Amino acid sequence: MPAPRLRLRVRPADPPVRRRVLKALRRAIVQGVFPPGAALPERKLRAMLGTAPRFIDEALRQLAAEGLVQIVPGKGAIARRLEGDEARQIDEVRGALTALAARLLAERGGERRIAGLEDALDRLDQAFGAGDWPAGAAAAARFYRVFFERAGNPVLNELIQSLNGRVHPLRLAAPPAPGRARAAIGELKRILAAVRLGNGEQAAREAADHVRRGGGGALGLKRPAD
Repeated sequence: MPAPRLRLRVRPADPPVRRRVLKALRRAIVQGVFPPGAALPERKLRAMLGTAPRFIDEALRQLAAEGLVQIVPGKGAIARRLEGDEARQIDEVRGALTALAARLLAERGGERRIAGLEDALDRLDQAFGAGDWPAGAAAAARFYRVFFERAGNPVLNELIQSLNGRVHPLRLAAPPAPGRARAAIGELKRILAAVRLGNGEQAAREAADHVRRGGGGALGLKRPAD
């Protein structure tokens, strides 16, 4: 079977090439194109990405630093397997960062920040209410992206995206508890209610509880079998 294309063509002289290769390869691992344990041979990646070996090597080293890739002596790079204990530890950090983002949103306020989040949550609620998994997954990704961007702390946003990328493949492999999506919607509504009131302490508590119960990423959802 031919290798899948990653929809990326770059020129060696293109200044953003390193960032583009890194982003494409990170996305491929997070989305399961390379499942945990899969080999990442340089020749195959060159064919998929259409770029020079040095950019592949740089991207693999960066992803190894992020915890998405493991460099095995004598074997090369593989998509890293995330063990249960490590996933739990990551979720502890994600809970703290999500709580901080909620607190910042509540303290900084602003109708534009809040309205954008409520609009994203409405779309998410509608998609899951209609049983539309693809639309729900896309709406969930958009909500969390807006949530962390509106917190106004680029370092926090960068950290949470890296952590979400590490746990996302594990979430794809584990089905959620029945009714989890609907419960998560209620949790998000309580977070936004506290944000709107400017209650940073309550917003942080609700956000930490949301992550502890399995929220974040794509609400812990697994796509139904075809």
